Amino acid sequence: MKQILRGVYPVLPTPFDQGEEIVLSDLKNMVDFAVKCGVQGIVLNEFFSEFYLFTDKERRETVETVCEYAQGKIPVIVGVSAPTPMRAVYWAEHAQAAGAAAVLCAAPYFVPYLWPDLVDRGFRVMDQKLSIPIIAQNAPPDTLTANLNAGLSQEGVKFLLREFERVLYYKEDANGAQAEISKFLAAVEDLPPGACLGLFTGAVNGFDLHHDYLRGAAGFMPPLHMADQREKQWRLLEEGGHDRSLAMQLALSPLICFERLYQTEVCLDVLKRRGVIENTGRRRANMNVYSATAREEFQRIYDYLTAGEMV
Repeated sequence: MKQILRGVYPVLPTPFDQGEEIVLSDLKNMVDFAVKCGVQGIVLNEFFSEFYLFTDKERRETVETVCEYAQGKIPVIVGVSAPTPMRAVYWAEHAQAAGAAAVLCAAPYFVPYLWPDLVDRGFRVMDQKLSIPIIAQNAPPDTLTANLNAGLSQEGVKFLLREFERVLYYKEDANGAQAEISKFLAAVEDLPPGACLGLFTGAVNGFDLHHDYLRGAAGFMPPLHMADQREKQWRLLEEGGHDRSLAMQLALSPLICFERLYQTEVCLDVLKRRGVIENTGRRRANMNVYSATAREEFQRIYDYLTAGEMV
């Protein structure tokens, strides 16, 4: 029986100390926080996690540490995107061996590959070697966030879903995600039953859980820091509480607008304020500097969240 992935799967940011070393104890604390929030699973080493800044040793260590710690507690989806399709296959096999419930894979970044090579040297081999679901991810360039070029066309993803047994899901990270949801779900209606088990949104460009759900998204991969609120919102939608879900979406909008500019810094800041982690160091600066003035602005937003009992 095919495993069904549905619900809220927050993405773990990577906590660095002041020496720019990954803090594995903080990653474990994030797992505990996600379990406490009641979400359906977590996502590790997605683009939001900045895995492309890791050494190979660090990438192996984060996957092995989190998957071992999360075993029996919560499913882990592991991002396996890489600069080449062959490396993506390597990380997919490693993730499966470590205990991942599924893998998330975008196109190669830095240097684009021709479609036949991407398919035959990447997804085809991955499909043959894995026994867990593969989520194909469209992560196109984003000038605001300096995202890496790892885009997949919806036509290409439809081909992958039709041709490969393990490619069962799609994650859409394009701007204007809601319109893309409708286009994609209409495009895959003629696939055989069970070929596409759902579409996910979330992280940088997917922040509107309410309308993504109403468009037909099967799941949401937001940053971790507000996972409890996102899980509450998801349950409201599943129970038909659309008005209350919309109210939650609007209540979160000041935070969403602010974090669209500062992203990982805000996620780590909130997690530290909430007592989840100790370290908020970075290996690279955001395109928009999280300055003292920005922190003062965020304090007003955090006070608003506190007053509304959202943190």
